Amino acid sequence: MRGLSLAGWIALAAAAVAAAEPRRVTFSELAACPLVADPAEVAAGARLTESVRVANGTQVRIAGYMLPLAVDQGRSRQFLLMRNQNACCFGQMPAANEYLVVEAPAPGLPVRMDLPVTFVGRLRVAPVVSGGAVVQFYNLEEAALADAAR
Repeated sequence: MRGLSLAGWIALAAAAVAAAEPRRVTFSELAACPLVADPAEVAAGARLTESVRVANGTQVRIAGYMLPLAVDQGRSRQFLLMRNQNACCFGQMPAANEYLVVEAPAPGLPVRMDLPVTFVGRLRVAPVVSGGAVVQFYNLEEAALADAAR
């Protein structure tokens, strides 16, 4: 590395910063991935889209709408993160690949239901099957508000 030019050092620094930043994932990418019920297929990356396969198990950044599953003193440790508010306002439940089940460490995150919010956390493809159908597909673990994660 002694012979690196200034441009080389800048490129190395930029690569290090890019590697440290959580990968941005969109709901369009998540929804494009077919629902795979078999955990062995998920572990092997079989039938997952390339973007989901690459993001699985890594730190990601995603924006969506919060739907708390439980609230304590204005904070939630478990909630759904969805691409829109249709489930909340219109009762239209999204497909299992169109939302994430989010787990946040204690004391939880402030509830923000009416505005899009960006979170960072570890994405896990973790299918849950009930009655022969995939009812949950994505988890976001160790979630934090993106502003607070910097």
